[in-house]
Amino acid sequence: METALALILTLPVRYGGYSIPQPVMNMLVPVKAGQGRGADKHYYRCDLAWPDRGVAVEYDSDAFHTGSDRIAADARRRNSLSYLGYRVITVGRQQMKSEAALNMVAVQIAKQLGVRLRPRSQNWAESRKRLRQELLSPF
Repeated sequence: METALALILTLPVRYGGYSIPQPVMNMLVPVKAGQGRGADKHYYRCDLAWPDRGVAVEYDSDAFHTGSDRIAADARRRNSLSYLGYRVITVGRQQMKSEAALNMVAVQIAKQLGVRLRPRSQNWAESRKRLRQELLSPF
């Protein structure tokens, strides 16, 4: 799903994407000396990240991010990434399934990156629908 999300965000508008700049996938965020008191690990991995902008996107799947222990661990992780200077946007399965919710996520990410979304194609809505069907149909 992380790959599908990255494709939806970054593919050109003519293919149904949002033309957002390419993220670094599974990026390692080290905890530097002196930052250790605000983080519970030596490093974190972000599903999608734009390190030059301090933006991270975490995909929370239903399979691995449910239950009180896992939810608490995810909250600690987001808090630690925030402490390390990252603005974290969380995306879940329901957002991926909803065109409106996924569009809102893209708008939020673009805003955090300082990128203007400019749908240049008259049939962008149809292209977005086809791309989502192609990438998300097995799910």
